[in-house]
Amino acid sequence: MNSSSTTPYQPLVSSSEIRLLLLMPGSTDSPIQCSLVHTKIGENPYEALSYEWGTSQSNEPSIYIFDASCQALRMEYKGLSRFWLNKVRIHPSNPTGQISGAPRQVRHNLYHALSRIRLEHKERCLWVDALCIDQANHGERTHQVEMMGKIYQSAERVIAWLGEGNENDVLAMDTFRKIIASSGWGRQDHPVISIGRNGNVKNGVDVLRVQAIVDWGSKSYWHRLWIVQELVLAKDLLVIVGRESITGKELDSTMVALEPFAVLIAGDSATKLMGRTLTERWKNILAFPLLLARQKSSIKTSMSLDGPGGRGLCDWMLRCSDSECMDPRDRVYGLLGVSEDITNLEEAQVAIEVDYEKTLLEVYCDVARFWAARNGRSMTNSALGIGLRKHFNLRSSDIRSAKDEIEKAFYMGRRVWATKKFPDLVNFPNRLERTIRDTGYVS
Repeated sequence: MNSSSTTPYQPLVSSSEIRLLLLMPGSTDSPIQCSLVHTKIGENPYEALSYEWGTSQSNEPSIYIFDASCQALRMEYKGLSRFWLNKVRIHPSNPTGQISGAPRQVRHNLYHALSRIRLEHKERCLWVDALCIDQANHGERTHQVEMMGKIYQSAERVIAWLGEGNENDVLAMDTFRKIIASSGWGRQDHPVISIGRNGNVKNGVDVLRVQAIVDWGSKSYWHRLWIVQELVLAKDLLVIVGRESITGKELDSTMVALEPFAVLIAGDSATKLMGRTLTERWKNILAFPLLLARQKSSIKTSMSLDGPGGRGLCDWMLRCSDSECMDPRDRVYGLLGVSEDITNLEEAQVAIEVDYEKTLLEVYCDVARFWAARNGRSMTNSALGIGLRKHFNLRSSDIRSAKDEIEKAFYMGRRVWATKKFPDLVNFPNRLERTIRDTGYVS
């Protein structure tokens, strides 16, 4: 986000406090005006925006953010908002009571998203990471990232913005609706594939509709690592592309209905039906397994994510090895909120805490310690360790030079593992120590 931002951030004063963006009503062509207000997480309803930041450009558009520190703004909201009057904390830092909009440059994709989801006649309360977190404040950014799982989980709805869209997106959305209307698989009027009376393919696949679904499900949005927790934790979901939208429940129904078609695609006849290129693209769609992961019962379906069936941190890291993030440390931090074993593992010595001051090697050691605590083994030669070193750009010489730190992390993690696995040995320190060192450090 542009470093020359003049957003008037007031400090967050409690560990449970967040900022919310009150998006003012307006027509399509009017300037985007909004205000940042403070509240404690879970006290007031809001929607959380899930979107791509995109690359920074020189010609970025501006929105106008009002300073919510003045009492006059509180009066301005009276009659507009049903919950801000008594619960929003107002900072008395503006003695004049003037409401002034500070221009703030935002990246194009966020600007388009706010333009599309803005309501015409009433305000909309949102949480948007680029605007609700003071990105220049290291301490705040670290703490808010730790809270992001809870922030998305506490939102009334998560709005997934896929971008401005095109004709193929319109066709894909239309196909999803027709799939739902056809009650799924087995109907002769199925919109994707023509079915004969005996259940076999009759006239083939509607390649145009399949192509549209593939393009929709392969958008760069679905490659973002952060969307894993943003979508999986969402209580309610609305996916928007351009002027088209579909609810999470409708997508859930669509994914279930497409499951038999996915089985067909996995078979030998798929290439004959759709051609090799389209078949391979379908198999590599990232949207489907992620959307299915929202349904715990569907985690092991044929379209589910590759890798282990669990929902621990290491499982998610393996599954999301092809996902993208700007900061390599987010390969770990971006999955903490959705990892079940993070909340269940209480040992402070193996806990992974968000800290953007740590080097990549230090974060690697954190994961190595956590891995050993969960599995009792060294991470070094595992698929996770190899993949993490690749993403962190750690060379063999880096690992060798940090051998002592990595071995210490392994030892600490294995001690936690051994204590849990052999609780009777706690009273026999020498035997426990031999058990801890039994397998040794794998360099």
